[in-house]
Amino acid sequence: MTTDQIISASSSVGTFLAAIATFMTITQISRQRRASYQPDLAFSRVDFEASNDKSSLPLGWKKPKTQDDLRLSLINLGLGAAKNVWLRWSFPIDESVRQITQLGKQPPFDAPSAFLLDDQLIINLEHTKIVSNWRDQRSQYLDYVVPIASEQTPRLVRLPEAYMLAVSAIVFFAIKAEKNFLSLLPSLAVDLQFDDIAGSRHRTALRYDVDISLIKRGADDFHFLGSLEVNRPDLPRLDSLATGL
Repeated sequence: MTTDQIISASSSVGTFLAAIATFMTITQISRQRRASYQPDLAFSRVDFEASNDKSSLPLGWKKPKTQDDLRLSLINLGLGAAKNVWLRWSFPIDESVRQITQLGKQPPFDAPSAFLLDDQLIINLEHTKIVSNWRDQRSQYLDYVVPIASEQTPRLVRLPEAYMLAVSAIVFFAIKAEKNFLSLLPSLAVDLQFDDIAGSRHRTALRYDVDISLIKRGADDFHFLGSLEVNRPDLPRLDSLATGL
């Protein structure tokens, strides 16, 4: 190979390497640009207390310190705003009805206590009937959620009333019947779908697991403390892990 050929080959290799470097730089810039407007939605853990202020069941789920109605904090950890946000909730309501009914047949109860009719969760007590319309609670819409770095206050989202009713009924009937309820508590799944400012669609799936830390039972009052822990749907519950130890 002559000197001219060597120089020409070296020049070609250099041009090729420069083209690769330019492509990698453009790709990195594109990734950084996408990251600059990509949202990342997540929920945070929340503590609560429940008491039977107006009903035999402990339906009043409140924040322990402020006594405000319980709300979930939806946080945007990304750098860009999320818009057209849909939240779709689900939990094993049929299994919860079965558990409540089974517990309701135990002493000191003598009749079925729950059933599902046209997507309405109905709990029968001695002198009270409680109805929660699950159909209207399955989904919620938010027009936007800005990054937490821009707005320090998170978006507050209501917890489905049917889920609170199911958990409260399971705890109430199980304690009255002196049964273990920890493995009976249902998880609450949420499917998040939202757009970024460029119009690309994103999806995140999360799961709330309920944990009860304290129960106070009196002659006329029923009170318990707990928390809702955020997990991914593919992770097992902590109580199921403990059962396997």
